[in-house]
Amino acid sequence: MMAMMLDLKYALRQLYKSPKFTVMTLGVLLGGLSIALFTFSFLYTTIYKPLPLPEGETAQRLAVYNDGEFDMLTANEFMAVKQGVSVFSELGVYRDQDVRMSKGEAGRNFFGAAVQAGMFEFSRTKPLAGRTFTALDSLPGAPAVAVISEEMWADEFNRDPQLLGRAIELNGVQTEVVGIMPQGYRFPHIARIWLPLQDNIFDVQAPISEQFNVYIRLKEDVEVAHAEREITQVLRSLQLQNQQSYGMEAVQKQARILTFQMAQTGGEGATVFLFLSAISWVVLLLACINVGNLLLARILEKQKETAIRNALGASSGRLISQLMWEGILITVLGTFLSVCLVGALLDYVNVGLRSWLPGAGLFWWRYGLDGATLMMALVYMLGTLFMAVFLPAWRSTRQDINATLRDGTRGRKAEKQAVYREY
Repeated sequence: MMAMMLDLKYALRQLYKSPKFTVMTLGVLLGGLSIALFTFSFLYTTIYKPLPLPEGETAQRLAVYNDGEFDMLTANEFMAVKQGVSVFSELGVYRDQDVRMSKGEAGRNFFGAAVQAGMFEFSRTKPLAGRTFTALDSLPGAPAVAVISEEMWADEFNRDPQLLGRAIELNGVQTEVVGIMPQGYRFPHIARIWLPLQDNIFDVQAPISEQFNVYIRLKEDVEVAHAEREITQVLRSLQLQNQQSYGMEAVQKQARILTFQMAQTGGEGATVFLFLSAISWVVLLLACINVGNLLLARILEKQKETAIRNALGASSGRLISQLMWEGILITVLGTFLSVCLVGALLDYVNVGLRSWLPGAGLFWWRYGLDGATLMMALVYMLGTLFMAVFLPAWRSTRQDINATLRDGTRGRKAEKQAVYREY
């Protein structure tokens, strides 16, 4: 322990005496680590992080690939799956849509969603006030009702406690407000107003059946691959029937169960994540190579000293430890600063989304430092220590001690001979 403390103090003194080297090395490493860490955190939150909802990790989307192209199910296909497959504990459909709220001659458009009864229960979220939809609200001819977000209640109605039960004009129709959802609730995507989806959408024949997003939750004992096979069989059977009955074009169908985040990328989220992450890893690798070269140059300056210590009996492990301390200090400090910088950048991204994007983006875009980001920072730090610190130190200890000492002796002899010649 005493030897380690002495090595640490020595490394600190060396870094203090070489401010240009310290700042340059730290800057290179900080840039590489920050780019890699920010890329990971941003992509992880966008594509892989579980939905910020109770039981969000079990909420999924059902999509269909038509001849390999990502697509949504039609209402006709949804009913066939609902009636022919028993792997779901919950399922339903929804559709994103713009909703225009009018006040006299003025009006404003809002992001909204037309949903089935049960969608709010699927998200495991209760209303802040009032109620959500029931099956009666979706019947043809039922009174027009709506649920609004807490943000809309605050911004447009000044938190009027008498709003529930009142009618507002939505899409030209007098609509009763029956519920208000809690702050931050925007499920399924960026909705601020929810309208009931009418049941008559399922009565349309296959050729003109509309497409909808399908949300699902599988039963606990059902595997995704098994569910996809069963759903695919139902969809292909329905496709053959539609070809025979309506002369529809032959299409090869394949069902896919995806997360909401992956479905939002058209099923290409993994490809995007790997591609952009690979670019950031290359940047970090280049930073490690540059830092490693800088540290190696520092180590080579001490090559003669290292050879003497080795000749006096110092173990390779002790020598490597002594040579690594400068790099360890720079790497640990660089990682700490990169975490702070990335945290500030992610906070700025959140502010920017609220300022620049209408609706502030999808509701799960809540960027910030989390456990996964901190864990990846640790992984990057350990990788950097190995590539940029350990390898140069290990390489320097593999030198030929005798050759190094002979070179030093020859150098001193040459200096003495030069002095003698002058006299």
